[in-house]
Amino acid sequence: MINIEYFGVLQPPNNAYLFDLEALIFEPVPVLKHLRAQAKLDSFKCPAITNHLKNTYYILSPFDFTISKQGADVVITNDRDPNIDLSQFLTIGFPERETLNNQHMVCILLQYTFINKHDNIVMEVLDPPLVTKPLTNMPGEFNISKWIRSTNFCFFMDPDVSAISFKRGDPLYAVRFHTTENVTLDEITDDDKRFKILAVQGSGVKVKEWLPKLTLNECYKMFENRMKGLWK
Repeated sequence: MINIEYFGVLQPPNNAYLFDLEALIFEPVPVLKHLRAQAKLDSFKCPAITNHLKNTYYILSPFDFTISKQGADVVITNDRDPNIDLSQFLTIGFPERETLNNQHMVCILLQYTFINKHDNIVMEVLDPPLVTKPLTNMPGEFNISKWIRSTNFCFFMDPDVSAISFKRGDPLYAVRFHTTENVTLDEITDDDKRFKILAVQGSGVKVKEWLPKLTLNECYKMFENRMKGLWK
């Protein structure tokens, strides 16, 4: 059994306390568990599918919201109450400034951080399996036993759509942990530990700003002692 620790942050910029809105955040949900609750497909008994989806989790939406294109702008609307402004949770053209198919990157400031002590676990970020939405998530993977970086809901809208809506609890993206062993997720609730992890994560971002083009292996080596220090 592999234990992975995590916490989520729903963070508007310049918020005085990072975890004010944590009650809105869902725990990551196993993909197969979620899908089996939605439909009774015989395919969900197939080992080729169950093995593929093993240790894969959906990250769920905390809001009812719509992302829509309005001319050259992209706006976010709170579908539960349009008078509540969600624009503070939205970034356009960041962290990726270039376009894909003439579409700017859209990013919602919902971040999950996953760490593992010593099991050498690679985590992959991917589009949510068997969820149909006209968007493409920015994929990636790295070793969460050697490096800390939050996952983000960053995506490109399909060129032919003008709006995408999400309900609270809808899958936004997925994370997969590359191991044949079973994974358990434990939420980190201690603020001191969460801030300690965020400090290491922030340091990693700063290092890459000053030393661009670092490889992941170089990052892993550079932060080896700081990662070990998280469990002292």
